[in-house]
Amino acid sequence: MKPALSYTVPSTRWGSLNREVAPGNFHLLPPGATMAGFANGTSDAITVVSAVVPPGTCTGQPSTEFDPTYDGLVEFLRTDDHVVVSHVRDASVGGLDGTVMDIAFADGDGCSDGTYADLMVGVDPSHGAFGISPEERGVRLYLLHNPDNDSTLAIQVDDAAGGGSEYGDGKGWLGAAESVIDTFVFTP
Repeated sequence: MKPALSYTVPSTRWGSLNREVAPGNFHLLPPGATMAGFANGTSDAITVVSAVVPPGTCTGQPSTEFDPTYDGLVEFLRTDDHVVVSHVRDASVGGLDGTVMDIAFADGDGCSDGTYADLMVGVDPSHGAFGISPEERGVRLYLLHNPDNDSTLAIQVDDAAGGGSEYGDGKGWLGAAESVIDTFVFTP
């Protein structure tokens, strides 16, 4: 992972995914979550993406309408009719400062490859589009200033509907996820 990330989980049954082809993407799966569920939005997960920008519509690429900055991403999320943003507040994680917000799915963005709403897209050293689907109860999204490469680091906590892990829905899972995120330390 770039930047390097250290963390502690509350049990040995947590899993992780750290792919060499995407050194800026890292995923933690709690007990009861599966890779298949992670792929289709039915498992809880914590995803760390070291560099993100606002997404273009149905392109999987950066937006041409919003600035590729922290402020541009926050503006995109606050004005996107496909999601409902709530509980926006200041956050500090692992030595990085920024914002945390809760996001709910409102409507698909009309893309031909499925029903979802894009939230952000990863840029070097990260990659991929990240979003929310109707299968998810919601997303807690941390957006943090990453001074090492003047980018926005994101931590996306997926809360799958119907208990996407042994922690259950809502408070149970989000509390467990926050206890792990509280242990995060980022180093260059």
